[in-house]
Amino acid sequence: MTAQPSASPELTGARGGVFAAAKVLTALFVLGALVSFFLAGLGTFGLSGPVDDAAASSSLNPHRMLGEILFALALLILVLVAIARPGGRALKLAAALFVLMLVQYGLGQAGAGVHVLGGLHALNALFVTGAAFGLASATGALRKPH
Repeated sequence: MTAQPSASPELTGARGGVFAAAKVLTALFVLGALVSFFLAGLGTFGLSGPVDDAAASSSLNPHRMLGEILFALALLILVLVAIARPGGRALKLAAALFVLMLVQYGLGQAGAGVHVLGGLHALNALFVTGAAFGLASATGALRKPH
């Protein structure tokens, strides 16, 4: 019986520490993405005025604030994964996560004026979450330590 290859390489020294930090931040990103869905729903159903006022409504502020944190987190994850160099799949997924967050930010900003872009903001959130779970899988971020 042969040993299964590890989904994440064994990195040592400084690269290992950087990779460990990237794994922790990736797990936090996954959690944050899920919380962001909750906050979007909470904010949307908490609107006190017409739906057209959603962009100006403070009920979505927690969702917006978390989105800004996740945007910065995606950039930090990409930088850490690039420094650690754990392998091509992790780097590609970290880059995809950051690009999807760039798109997410743009759609969120533009969605107030063009509602179809707001709808795409919600759809893109699924892709962001998928990329985050993919990165977590590639890095082992959600696995229990041995």
